[in-house]
Amino acid sequence: GQWVHPQARVAPSARMEGAVVVGALSAVGEGVTLRNVVIWDGCAIEPGSVLENCIVADGAVVSGRHQARIFLPSGKVVAWEPNNRPAHERA
Repeated sequence: GQWVHPQARVAPSARMEGAVVVGALSAVGEGVTLRNVVIWDGCAIEPGSVLENCIVADGAVVSGRHQARIFLPSGKVVAWEPNNRPAHERA
């Protein structure tokens, strides 16, 4: 299911599929597609972006097409493996 904080803004043309969480004061732009995505507080997802299996941490701004990524507020992007462990933590 989807859960959108009452203080978040999601454009009417945005699509949410699977498990999606949008935190307080976050903005999801026009034409965005979110599939199995967690967006923390104060984030911005730019218009036309497509995110699948991603986590967007507090305050991060994301644009473009991305799959299996973690976006940090610093602008750093970390890939993660299907087993839910970041690539840099693999044995």
